[in-house]
Amino acid sequence: MIAAISLEAPSLALIQQLIADNRMPNLAALQREGEVVSLDPPYLDGAVYATLYTGQHLSEHGIYSLFTWSAPEQRLRLSHELLSDETLFRRLDRAGKRVLAIDPPEHPIQELTNGIVMSGCQFRSRVHLAQWSRPPSLGKELLKYLGKTPRGEETFGQPSQHHLLHLREILLQAPSRLARGVERLMEERAPDVLWLHMAAIHLAGHQLWDTASVDIIGQSSTGTSLLEKSLIDVYLEADAALGQIRKTLPDNADLLVFWAKGMGPETCRSDLLPEMLERILNPRTIVHTSSGNDILTKLRSIVPTSLRSKVADALPDSLSLQLTARLGTIGKDWKAVR
Repeated sequence: MIAAISLEAPSLALIQQLIADNRMPNLAALQREGEVVSLDPPYLDGAVYATLYTGQHLSEHGIYSLFTWSAPEQRLRLSHELLSDETLFRRLDRAGKRVLAIDPPEHPIQELTNGIVMSGCQFRSRVHLAQWSRPPSLGKELLKYLGKTPRGEETFGQPSQHHLLHLREILLQAPSRLARGVERLMEERAPDVLWLHMAAIHLAGHQLWDTASVDIIGQSSTGTSLLEKSLIDVYLEADAALGQIRKTLPDNADLLVFWAKGMGPETCRSDLLPEMLERILNPRTIVHTSSGNDILTKLRSIVPTSLRSKVADALPDSLSLQLTARLGTIGKDWKAVR
C-alpha cells in the first residue's frame, strides 16, 4: 500500500521552527525515520494542482490559476473544468488499483471503477473544496459518522474578527475530521493507494498568517489573543492527525508526506499577465491599471465585505463562481481584442 499525505501549502520556516521546538513530534519522527527530498514545483503556484493531478507540465495543461482563459469560448473558466480526464486517480483505477482519495483541492468530480474520491470532508469551500463524493452514498455515510461538514470560506477584503474566529474553529477541527474519516473508511476498505490533503493548513495560511498586521473589523482583546497563535495551533492539530492516520496504516505501507507548494510572501504576478500582454500587443492602447479604475475594484470598494460574503453564501456555489469569473472581464472592449 502507498499512502500520500499532502500538508497543503505550509510555511517551511514555521514547520522547521516547530520541529526544533519539539512541537510537531509526528512529522519529526517521519523525517528521522525516512528520507527528505526537495520537490521542483511549477514556477506558477496556480499550476501546481493541475500538474500534481495529471503529471503534465504547465506548457501541456495550460492551467495557471483558479480561473483560466478559454480561447475558444473567449471567457474565463474554472480551471478544474479544463483539467484532463487522464488524472493520476483515473490511471491508477484503470490499472486495477483501489484508490481512496479524500479532499484533493480544486479537483473535478470523477468516477472511478475501483476507487473512491471525496471532497469536502474536513470543511467545504466553494473555491477550494466543493462538497461531493463518488460514489455519492459514501459521502452520506461518512457525514453521518463525522457530522455535518462546516463551511469554511475565505474573506477577500477586510475581514471581521467574528469571521476569523469562526474560521479558526473550523480549521482546528478539520485535521481531526480527516483522521477520523480515514480510520472509519480503512476499517471497511483496503485501498492500494491512500491519497489525502490536509487542507486546513492552506486556508489558515491565507487567513491567519499574521492577524496582528491586518485592520480587522470588530476587534476585542480576547479575540485578538485567540487569533494570535491560530496558525500555529492549526499546524499542531495537523501533526496530531498525521500521527493518528499513521496508526491506521498497515505495517508494510509506504508513506509519503509532501507539499507541492508552500506559503510565504506573495510573489506571484499572474494577475498582471493580461495587462502585460495588452501593452506588448497594443502599445498605443491606453491600458487601465489595477489601482482602482477597473469596475471590479470599484464594486468591491463600494459593497462591504460582509455583504458580499452573505450574497455569495446565498447563491449556489457554481453560480457564485461563474459570476466571479464574469466580473473579471467586465468593461473589456471585445471589439478591440485580437
